[in-house]
Amino acid sequence: MRPLPLWAVLLGCVCEASDVDPALPTPHFSWDTLPIAYHGANEQRLFTETEVEQLAKYQMVTLEKWYTPCGSKSPAQSGPECNVESKMYETFHAIKRQSPRTTTLLYLNSMFNFAFYHLNGVMLEREAQGKRSLLRDKDGVLVTLCNDGNLY
Repeated sequence: MRPLPLWAVLLGCVCEASDVDPALPTPHFSWDTLPIAYHGANEQRLFTETEVEQLAKYQMVTLEKWYTPCGSKSPAQSGPECNVESKMYETFHAIKRQSPRTTTLLYLNSMFNFAFYHLNGVMLEREAQGKRSLLRDKDGVLVTLCNDGNLY
């Protein structure tokens, strides 16, 4: 029998240290109002304070990947330096300051490796280090997928 890895032992210690299981986060829901959500983006800029105030009224807000000019460049995409995720987080934090109960959601498409995500840069760095991180076929050839005329 193999010994337990260190991470498993440490995780077990952390789990044993607490008598109370943490509550899972749940979106706010009430039948008092009609549930509404927002999914979209402003391709020209970050949302203004007035727009954030409006978004904070929704039960759930998802920001689209095309958020901000560097996220919406077309047909050639910006690179990982765009870091569109950080712009989404900035807006999510502004929404949460207005309404802590609003659920915010960053949708990350797992089929397409959009170049403007910071995560794309991390994946490319791992690939350069020889750590296969992108999808390959059975022969080890990188898989590409075409969407709207662009390869991802």
